Amino acid sequence: MRAGDLTRRLQQVVGLSPIAAPVAGYRLARVNRAAALTSAWDRIAGYYFQRRVFLELLERSCDFNQRYYELRDAGGTLVGGAVLCTLRVDVLTYLGIRSPLDIDFVAIPCSQPAPGLLGAPEMQRCTLERVVLEEPGFLVGLNLDHPLDLPPVVETSTLPAVVLDRSFASFDDYLWALRSPYRRRLKQIMASFAGVVIERGPCSRFDDEMYRLYRSVLARSSAKLETLTQSFFQQLPPEFALTSYRRDGRLIAWHISLLDGDRFYFFLEGHEPETEPNLYFNILAGVLREAFERHASAIELGQTAEVPKMRLGGRLAPKGMFGTHPSRGVRAALRLGRPLLGYSRRVPTTHVFHA
Repeated sequence: MRAGDLTRRLQQVVGLSPIAAPVAGYRLARVNRAAALTSAWDRIAGYYFQRRVFLELLERSCDFNQRYYELRDAGGTLVGGAVLCTLRVDVLTYLGIRSPLDIDFVAIPCSQPAPGLLGAPEMQRCTLERVVLEEPGFLVGLNLDHPLDLPPVVETSTLPAVVLDRSFASFDDYLWALRSPYRRRLKQIMASFAGVVIERGPCSRFDDEMYRLYRSVLARSSAKLETLTQSFFQQLPPEFALTSYRRDGRLIAWHISLLDGDRFYFFLEGHEPETEPNLYFNILAGVLREAFERHASAIELGQTAEVPKMRLGGRLAPKGMFGTHPSRGVRAALRLGRPLLGYSRRVPTTHVFHA
């Protein structure tokens, strides 16, 4: 008996209900290693972080019980996919309440706003309809770009991404596009960074001190999920660049960026708190300078620290999440707890540019 058939039989015996009856004509297959994914996988990946090369690196360096699903239509064409992992998280993290639990996620475990579902929106929904029959426990999906509109799946919001989608010929052009109060403030902040030595190179230079700063930022985060290993950072592909910031020879911060086509990603960073005035703001300014030097037309600034990123010209890009379980009672509890589980922070709108 196949796993999905056994799951459905158990659901009938114990009185559970699957979230939906899948539409006929599609076939779902589980893949246990990223290296075994079909070559067509990357064609339906909308984000670099969904691609096989990155998923293989995550597997080699981090054990999050990763597994994958491929959805094919009646003609055998790959039309949808899902990345799953298992993480121990505080389920009430946005309330600051310690509540550790091992949870299965439809997500990419790398602190980036890439969803765990691949394909067109309708194919993502079709994939999920089948995945929940193969993964019958509590399942959470992160960073949705589109609503699923799947009634038994409880949807809410998660941390929005911050995107700067204006292109500039240079960092100076960017500065002059800012309204004067924002330009004046940014110049004052950058002046406080005088004397800091900035160096860019490959991620193979990522060392013990940089990893300590990463763990320091992680320890202060209220929305952490996974902890990446030092070897993960050191093995990042050559498309990733490592920038270090040193004052009098002492490392004070670093950040890693990725240029994928004309899209630039602020991937991760590390710094000590309160070692430099306006340190994080200066890291963000360094990210923007690098992005414009590399002729990026869109800059993905990540999902945290929304206020300083918006003061530099970013806009919020909403992201969704979902939770589901085969038990109607658990799904009812999720609906009741939706206000506690979702992201509800209100961030003031900023008008940074002249027009």
